Formats: sequence, structure tokens, C-alpha cells
Amino acid sequence: MTVVQELTALDSGVERAAARLLSLQHPDGWWKGELESNATMIAEHLFLLHFLGLRAAETDRLLANELLARRRADGTWSIWFDGPADLSVTVEAYAALKLAGVDAGDSVNITIDLDQAPREVEIPPELTRALNADRAAQAAFPWS
Repeated sequence: MTVVQELTALDSGVERAAARLLSLQHPDGWWKGELESNATMIAEHLFLLHFLGLRAAETDRLLANELLARRRADGTWSIWFDGPADLSVTVEAYAALKLAGVDAGDSVNITIDLDQAPREVEIPPELTRALNADRAAQAAFPWS
């Protein structure tokens, strides 16, 4: 295939994709479709409904089912589909399931690799002056 043929195929694909999107567009200019999100947003939806006093058993069930469907085989959740385990997302999803009255499971297998490499940090002179001028800051951040 030549470069011209490849570009022509690419142009044709882009034109077909644009035509498809335009065919799905509402006359007022907007589209309607499914919004894919992660487990964090689902958990936060449940937290918000709880905070606002708007929880309903059916909504709890649907949100819990969605969380359970996104759970990884090792019992954790990830930020994106088929991504690595994420501790923050796992804690939120677990807490949301507990809030919904669903057994989130007691076993979660997660490995955390700590980066303990030594670092040198350059402290900006303005911060040094501010910390040195405040006794409480000196106690909280002792300089050697």
C-alpha cells in the first residue's frame, strides 16, 4: 500500500466516523449516550445520596451491583477498566458497599511497593525564611 492509499484509507475512515457521529447528534446539537466512569464515582454517588438523605433501596442495589461488577479478581478495584489495583479506589468502593449493606468481602490482596530511594530536596529561600521565623514551624520541620 502506498502512502497516498494509506492516507486515503485514513481519510475515508475519519469521514465515516464523523458521518456516524453526526447521524447520532440531536437536531439541537447534543449527543446522548452512556458515560463510562470508574468505581470511585459510583462510590461517591452513593456517599452523596446518603449525605443528602436521598438513598433508596433500589438505587443502593444498582450502585452496589455496579461496584461489584467492577471488582478485580484479587478483591481490589482499579481507576480504569482492567487497570492495576488502586488502594484509594478500593477503600472507597469497600466503604460504599458496606454503607449499602453489602458484604464487600474480608479478603483483599494488594501489594504496595514503597519507593524508599533517598531524595535531595531544594528548599526555596522564601520557605526557609518563613519556617525560620515561626517557632511552631521550626518544631514541626526541624532543620539539621
